[in-house]
Amino acid sequence: MAIVKCLNFNNVVPGGMATLDLRTVFGNTLDRVIIKLSTGFYKFMLKGIRLKANGKIIFDDNGSHVNRRMKYRGVDDDADFITLDFSELVAKTVVGQRLGSIDTTLGIESLVLECDIAADAPTPKMEAWADISLPQAGRPERVLLGKVLGFTHNFGAAGKFPLNIPYGRQGGSLIKRIHLFSAEEGEGAIDAVEVKKNGVVVFEATKEVNDYMAKEFGRVPQPGVFTVDFVRDGNMGNVLNVANATSMAYFANVTKAGNVNVVVEMLDPMANN
Repeated sequence: MAIVKCLNFNNVVPGGMATLDLRTVFGNTLDRVIIKLSTGFYKFMLKGIRLKANGKIIFDDNGSHVNRRMKYRGVDDDADFITLDFSELVAKTVVGQRLGSIDTTLGIESLVLECDIAADAPTPKMEAWADISLPQAGRPERVLLGKVLGFTHNFGAAGKFPLNIPYGRQGGSLIKRIHLFSAEEGEGAIDAVEVKKNGVVVFEATKEVNDYMAKEFGRVPQPGVFTVDFVRDGNMGNVLNVANATSMAYFANVTKAGNVNVVVEMLDPMANN
């Protein structure tokens, strides 16, 4: 592993879209990007964070979600830093730790990070460093990228409702985690989730039980977030293989009407949408 300083961000201004060309990592495998923010420029002021590989979005989230997702994983919480992690630091094997890292020698021609800055961000400044490792030549799993994609789902009332997850049905797709963020940070609208694959229950838990079991494996559950974690024990072999399913069904028990932001962490070939 090595740490390299990235090029400078462009257009780091209030209300602007800052961009970072990650060409300096080419020829290596990109594990993580660590961004340093100036004092008073908070993570929630990053209203959108996108990584585009060859022009295709493979990471689409925002600063608040990234912060809580990384805190769940146990990544150090520092007000001045935000981490975009494509790897799995606490996986049980070396191969598992690099699963999802972006091997830039496998057809990556461009890699650009875009960050939407809030209009009220005070004199924002951003710097970035990349955590890189050697190319993964000869490893078939190198085709899998650690994608992060999401959408907003509206629940019109309290109760148990189906939740359509539009990711993972293409060949090679594997789901690591599904995060359900309540619209109001810190408040929980989801108190239970059920997942069925081919009609068989593969996950069924309340928020209380799910959080307790996650903490048994060193995870840090976040207020207002229900995390369905198929790899909470660090065994990457436990990912949910959705691509080989004949049917998938997701259900959420909702305590009140409103929007829920769904963010899916998955391992997916570059060619998939």
